[in-house]
Amino acid sequence: MDLACSCLAQGESERLLMFLQDDKNRVTLTGFVHKFNSNQVGLQNVTRSSIKFGIICQRDQTYNTIKLFLNAALWRLLSYKVLKCTVLKQGLLRLTKGRASWLGSALRVLHKQLTRLPVPYTEEMEKEDQWGLGRCCHALTTFTQAFSGEVRNHEDGERREMKTELLNFCMRSLREPLLEAPLTPGTTTAMWLFASNITATLVAIQESAADLLFFSTMKKNIQMDKNQLAESKGCLAYLVFVKQLDAELFAVVPSPEFVLRRNLEYIHQLLRSLLQVLTECPMRHLRESGLTVLQLLINKLDAEAKHKLFGQVVVSNLHPGVEGYIVKNIRNQVEFSMKPGNATRWFLGTEFVSLLRLAFSLPQGTETNVLHDMDKIMESLNLLRYLLIRDKPLRSNADVWEGVCGIKEEYTKMLRVCISMSRFFYTGELNELRDEHKLKARGKASTCTQSYHQSYDIVSLGTVPQVLQSALVTFDLMESLIARTEEIAAEKNHDRLDASALFCLNEQKKRQMF
Repeated sequence: MDLACSCLAQGESERLLMFLQDDKNRVTLTGFVHKFNSNQVGLQNVTRSSIKFGIICQRDQTYNTIKLFLNAALWRLLSYKVLKCTVLKQGLLRLTKGRASWLGSALRVLHKQLTRLPVPYTEEMEKEDQWGLGRCCHALTTFTQAFSGEVRNHEDGERREMKTELLNFCMRSLREPLLEAPLTPGTTTAMWLFASNITATLVAIQESAADLLFFSTMKKNIQMDKNQLAESKGCLAYLVFVKQLDAELFAVVPSPEFVLRRNLEYIHQLLRSLLQVLTECPMRHLRESGLTVLQLLINKLDAEAKHKLFGQVVVSNLHPGVEGYIVKNIRNQVEFSMKPGNATRWFLGTEFVSLLRLAFSLPQGTETNVLHDMDKIMESLNLLRYLLIRDKPLRSNADVWEGVCGIKEEYTKMLRVCISMSRFFYTGELNELRDEHKLKARGKASTCTQSYHQSYDIVSLGTVPQVLQSALVTFDLMESLIARTEEIAAEKNHDRLDASALFCLNEQKKRQMF
């Protein structure tokens, strides 16, 4: 075994091959493999001799031991770059049996290594390729091309298994990293070339995008859960129907309605992913891009679809900022519906009342954290003010206007209570903080509670007073908006009473004349 390790360390592949092919060294070979698996042998020297191991695998008496060796080599590869896969490809091509299983293991290990690298989100970062993702994608493309060509030119049990492994690799790659990558058609960026190569591989193994997107894939043995598979198909649909990548390979030209119906599942999955970006992503520019995409989606929906989407989002408790953005869209849609020829029951009729109840709901009741839900509350108050000002189209339907007035009364009453409780809490926190500062200024030890230290651990303690004071100012602003809506409602009612009184007076004068 020491001789084998010495040959491997010095790169003497011919001598190592002769040693391993000798049946007398069979036990030694097993120990050598275990020593390799325990990380005592460097991978760099292993790759120099890996081509020779393919020849040994043809001998039945050593095949199981070599399998153990190759398995260890694959898992050791996890700690190295994907760029090391060239020699591994040469070794796999020399195998005469079991190649599909080894190919699958290699592709899984290589893809796992690929997913550890950050995905660039700008063209500058992609060109810089600081973490090597572009180079690794290129190396993986070169690695898979030889096997996809072999599958295309031959058809037997082994090749069918290789086809399944290549298909699984393509679907995994569509989800990671292509789903998160910027893809610009007609460019030579690494991510776009990788996307082109993935679709080319699907064509080479005779797996058309139409079959994958429009028909069931249950019999294709794709090893992904439902959500992951939907994201992969969503990325493929985006490449084909939006970026027009290999769209000319479709045997037919599907109608827009057919494409939409077949892609609803993927649209729904990508919408969930988009909402996750909007609520969890720490990068502001990505959240802003997400809002742009969300608005593009909203603009493509008809009135009924917008009504349903708005209702689902405002009650999802995803994030007050997202819910506030949807409430703002409700206002815009009401304004659009009030224009001549755009009236619809979804935003002016009876269906609109049910949407308003959702938009003006406070799920936590009097325990609502007004400061946390500020974005949604402010947009809701702006919407309420707009409805009271532009009341004429809504008053034309007595049931609708009665519903709006009832929602307004319930919401403002509950919101006043929430603001009062929040004001009481934050005022107490601010007074407590000021008392502690006074005690510290006098040089006395403080035994006051440190609740605000825990409540505001996301900001420095020096800025806590400013945060508390800003909260109180926000509550004042909310109360002023509530007061303004009530003034508008009172003015509207007064005007209607004056108009009604004037009408009655005119009618009375007419009767007196006759």
